[in-house]
Amino acid sequence: MTNLLGNALKYTKTGSVQITIDIEDAIQTTAEAEYRPVVLTVQDSGIGMTSDFIKSGLFAPFQQEDTNSKGTGLGMSIVKSIVANIDGKIRVSSEVNKGTRIRFSHVAKFLTEPPSSDGTDDYVALALGAIHQDRLCLLTSKDEADEHAFRSREAVLRILHRSLGLEPFKVHFKESESLGNFNMTVDRDLFHEAEHDRKALKALCQKVIHPQRLIVLGSSIYEDTSHRAKQATETSTIYINQP
Repeated sequence: MTNLLGNALKYTKTGSVQITIDIEDAIQTTAEAEYRPVVLTVQDSGIGMTSDFIKSGLFAPFQQEDTNSKGTGLGMSIVKSIVANIDGKIRVSSEVNKGTRIRFSHVAKFLTEPPSSDGTDDYVALALGAIHQDRLCLLTSKDEADEHAFRSREAVLRILHRSLGLEPFKVHFKESESLGNFNMTVDRDLFHEAEHDRKALKALCQKVIHPQRLIVLGSSIYEDTSHRAKQATETSTIYINQP
């Protein structure tokens, strides 16, 4: 979803980007769940693509129709891999200078009874309620060259401001005396600190988590990232992937 929307915004300078999600009638029902097709459509009025590129290059790694465009050309190949792994389907139609339409469909399992909570949601709810009265910090590394981490930080700040009316303090990990009662960080910043100064990071985490007061916001598609975050801090941090 992030990649599809990002591409639509990137290549649409004027006009519109539309996102629709349709949940269709159940195709199978059991005592535990209903199985319903879910269709996600991202449509834009951007620069579009040629039919030749859609057939031969769109889902190929390291391929971009505009070789001067920023990026690695890996996004759509990763999307295709994820879609294949969950037995989904993706269809692309596009016309140069008119726009692109991408339709992703997948049969999703809708549980009849919601699953019992493992406690993580409860901790997050308590944290969000408490941070309105306490000091909230966004912990950052000193690796300003990491553009991915920079964009993730800025996105977190915008979301907290617009959705919750919060203005977190941006604090480098090493400035432990400035920490707040609740602390957040993006995974890229956390891994950078773990790689360059694991001893200081461990001491910091032991000081601030009382209990589980470090929330790690993930931007990775890889399943082991939550485990890596807990290894980096050596604590039971809360990890929220792609919030």
